[in-house]
Amino acid sequence: FFTAVGRYAAHEINVLEGIQLDALTVNVDSAIDFRVWPEILQYSGDSFKISWEGVWPSDYGDFVAVYSPPSALYKSLSIDGSSEGQSGLDVAPVQFQFASVSDTHMDLGHGDITLRVLNLREDFIVAFFRGGLKSPELVAVSNPVANVQPNEVTGLHLSLASPLSPSESAASAEEQGALGVMRATWVTRDTGNPAVVWQELPNPQWPESWGFSDAHPVEVSLAQTSTYYPEDLCGEPAKTRGYGAGPGSIHSALLRGLKPSTAYIYRVGDSDFNTWSDFRIFHSPPPSLYPVRWTLDQASPARTLREVDVSELDARHSMAGEVEDQWGPHSVRFSLFGDLGAAMEDGSHSGLEADGGKEEIPSLRTVGQIEDKHRYSSRPIHFVLHVGDLSYADGYQAHWDSFLHMIEPVASRVPWMVLMGNHERDSTTTSRIMKEPSFSGKDDSGGECGVPTGMYFPMPGPATNVADDSPWYSFEFGPVHITVVSTEHDFTSGSKQMAWLKNDLKSVDREATPWLLLAGHRPMYLDSGGHTDQKVAVMLRGSLEPLLWKYRVDLAAYGHHHSYQRTCPVYEGQCYSLKDNVASAPVHMVVGMAGRTLSQNGAAIPPPWLSYSNDQEYGTTFVEVNKTHLHLEYFVNSDGKKADELWLQKH
Repeated sequence: FFTAVGRYAAHEINVLEGIQLDALTVNVDSAIDFRVWPEILQYSGDSFKISWEGVWPSDYGDFVAVYSPPSALYKSLSIDGSSEGQSGLDVAPVQFQFASVSDTHMDLGHGDITLRVLNLREDFIVAFFRGGLKSPELVAVSNPVANVQPNEVTGLHLSLASPLSPSESAASAEEQGALGVMRATWVTRDTGNPAVVWQELPNPQWPESWGFSDAHPVEVSLAQTSTYYPEDLCGEPAKTRGYGAGPGSIHSALLRGLKPSTAYIYRVGDSDFNTWSDFRIFHSPPPSLYPVRWTLDQASPARTLREVDVSELDARHSMAGEVEDQWGPHSVRFSLFGDLGAAMEDGSHSGLEADGGKEEIPSLRTVGQIEDKHRYSSRPIHFVLHVGDLSYADGYQAHWDSFLHMIEPVASRVPWMVLMGNHERDSTTTSRIMKEPSFSGKDDSGGECGVPTGMYFPMPGPATNVADDSPWYSFEFGPVHITVVSTEHDFTSGSKQMAWLKNDLKSVDREATPWLLLAGHRPMYLDSGGHTDQKVAVMLRGSLEPLLWKYRVDLAAYGHHHSYQRTCPVYEGQCYSLKDNVASAPVHMVVGMAGRTLSQNGAAIPPPWLSYSNDQEYGTTFVEVNKTHLHLEYFVNSDGKKADELWLQKH
C-alpha cells in the first residue's frame, strides 16, 4: 500500500544482516590458537577476553563472532572440527567484532579483544573468520563457555496497564477507584513459579540497596508466561537464521491497587529456581482529576488564520520563572522519542558501518540522557513514550536482547510505553498468530510482524493481546491524556482503528486531563524528500486531521523520519495563532532522532508550517505538563545542551 520508492537512509538493515551467511566456507586451521576466558558466564554483560595467535597474513576483514547456543555453529562442522570446504551457515551470530580492533593483530597476527556478552539463556562459543563479512571463512573455534545462570532475570521493564482484565466487571473498577496498575515484564529460560514481590516504600529517601522494610506488608503478584516460536513469525530472517536461541520465557505480572503518587520497591524472579533481580524503585501515576478553567465545552481560543512569522514561533519563551512554582506534585514529566535501536557498550558491530550496515551507537547516549534526567534531576521523569521503531532487530532475536539490556536501567524504574513502527509490524506474509498482512504492504520487520513487540511490550486496552493485532490504546497520566495509534494498520474511514479513535477522543474529560496528545509512528506533517513519506502524510491528514481539529488535540508526535522537527500550530497546511503560547491548532513534532542514522533529506525550501528542524544531531525530548502549562525541550546528545523548546499554555 505504501509503495517503496527508495529509502531516505542508506541500507535500513540489522547489523547482523551484513554477514553473508550463504557465502560462508569452513576451513579450520589447526595452527591458530584461539581462546576465550573466563570459561563461565555468570551474569549478563560479563566481560570476556578473546585471544588468538597464528593468524597470518592478517587482514582488516578478519573478525570474531559469538554463537549461542554452540550447536548453532557446531552443526556446520564435523565431529572432529575439521570439515574442510563446507559452505553455508543457516544461523547468524549474536555478536561480532573486527580483529583489527586489537593493536597487534595487523602487524603480528595475534591479539586480543574484550567483549561483553549478554545472557541469552544458553552456553556460547566464539568463532574466528577470515575473508571479511561478504566472504567469511571459518578458520578457528574457541573453547565453549558455560552459562551457569540460564534463569538469570534479564530484560526487566515496566509499563502501564489497564485497571481491569477482560474478565473483570465494571463493579471491580468501582471498587478499585483511582488505584493504579503497573506491569512488570522480564525474561528467563525456564518457567517455575515466576512472580513480582513488591512493597510501598517507608519514606522517599529509602535506597534500592536496602530492599524491603518492616513498615508495610509485602505483596506478591504471580506472573503469566508466554513465548514465540519460528512458526509464530511471518518470514525471513526471523523464522530461520535470526531466531537463534529464541526469546526464552517472557513473564509478565500486574501490580494492582497502587496508591497515586506513591513510591514502591520491587523485585522479580522465580522461587523455584531462587533467582531474583536486584531491587528497583518506581513511582505510581499521580491522580488525574484537577479543577481546571478550560474544558472542551467552554469557549476555545479564537481560531484565527493569520500570517505567522516563523521567527516568532522559534523564539525562546522565557517562562521558566513564571511557572517554576507550578511544577509541583501534580506535574508530569516524560521522555518522548522514536527510532532508537540498540548498541553494545563494548562497541561490538560498530565496524559494520563501512560495510553498509550500522550499529545505533547514539542510542546508548540517548538512554544515558534519560537515565541522568530521571535519577539525578530534581524533577525525575514519570514515563517514556517511544513512538515506534524500537530495537531494529528486523528478525534477529539477539538484537531484542541487546535492546532490553540497554533500556533496563531506565525501563525497570519508569514505564516504557511503546507503539508499533514499520520495523516492528510490517510484513506481507502471515503466521499462526498474525492472520493478516500489514497495511503498508512492505516487509520492514524482517518477518517479525509485530509478534516480539507484542510479547515483550503488552500495552493497555486493545493492544494487550498480540493475537488481536489491534495495537492502539490510550492512557492518562496526571493532567495528560495520550492517544496512541498505529500507522501500520488501516486508519482510513470505516476501519476498526478509526472507530476506536473517534470514541477515544470523544470520551476524553478535559477537566480531568486538560492536555491531549496523539502519538503515531509515521508523521502527518514532515519535511522530507521521500515520496512514500509524503504519500502517507497526505493519507494521515485526510483521515485523522479533522479529528485532531475537532477534539482540540494539543500536540501530535511521530518518529519514522530520523530527525527532529516542530511545526507551527497547523491545520490543513495553514499556520494558526500561537498568541501568548495558547495554540489554536495542533502542533506536530517529528522526534525520530534518538539513535538510527539521521535522515538528511529535507526540502531545499522548507514548508511554511515548519518552525524548527534539526537533522544533524541525535537527541531526545522531555515534556513537562501541569494543569495549565506544557513545556517541551529537545536536548542533543553531543553536549547535552538544549537545542529547541516549546511552551504551550491553557488560557
